[in-house]
Amino acid sequence: LAADLRRYLDNEPVLARPPSTAYRVAKFTRRNKLAVTAGAAVGLAILFGLGTSTALVFRLQKALDELTTLQRDKACDQAMIAATAGDSQATLRALEEAELQGVKDDRLVVLRGQCAIREGRSEAAVQLLQPVVDRNPNNVAARALLAIAQLSAPDGWHAFEIQLEALRNLKENTWDEHLFKGQAIGIVDPIEGLRLMDRSIQLRDTPFSRLVRAGTRADQAVDSGRLADMEQALEDLNAARPFLAKDNLSLLFGRAGCYAPAARLAG
Repeated sequence: LAADLRRYLDNEPVLARPPSTAYRVAKFTRRNKLAVTAGAAVGLAILFGLGTSTALVFRLQKALDELTTLQRDKACDQAMIAATAGDSQATLRALEEAELQGVKDDRLVVLRGQCAIREGRSEAAVQLLQPVVDRNPNNVAARALLAIAQLSAPDGWHAFEIQLEALRNLKENTWDEHLFKGQAIGIVDPIEGLRLMDRSIQLRDTPFSRLVRAGTRADQAVDSGRLADMEQALEDLNAARPFLAKDNLSLLFGRAGCYAPAARLAG
């Protein structure tokens, strides 16, 4: 008994009963408060460091993903701009660069289809885009561009209306989905088409987007007879001009197509 009292006062396990694990731990902690406290502090520091490192890794990965997306979007922009310039070789090189940047699968096919439309190769665009729509009927960009490409076919208007009906039931999410859906719908409903294009440019403002919206605004101006609509089309062309070559065909034709009607409307 005297030995157990001494052990109790020294914060050591007593021998009168078998000590449990919790009992031993409690006694050890009382005897070594400084060491236990220091060990706990070190452990917490390690856990905190691991947590900070993990958060840093996530932030770095997010930044890398955003940079990759930006590079791919820019590569797509260059391909579409090259197509608006009417330079087939530059378009081909830009498409190859987009593929090197990781643009692949259906997105790459849709990009090729868009470039084919801009180059006036509507039949080739249909051949590219139709399989994409068959595989994924909910692909907004592919279906919108397919509708536009089919206008040049013998039964083009009927095919366009079929695609347009399906397109209206699809939900657009990304900037390019808003843009191409707006471009297709703008052929029959400029107001709704421009609403979608406005949203596209809010999400991501590009020279190509400005060229597309300028075309729809110019068409609306001709239909409405309002000079203000044509002035807005010219504003889009002027916004795109610093990023395009001076001999860009879409820019030249767009400006010529705006100035003549604008002069008539002003007169």
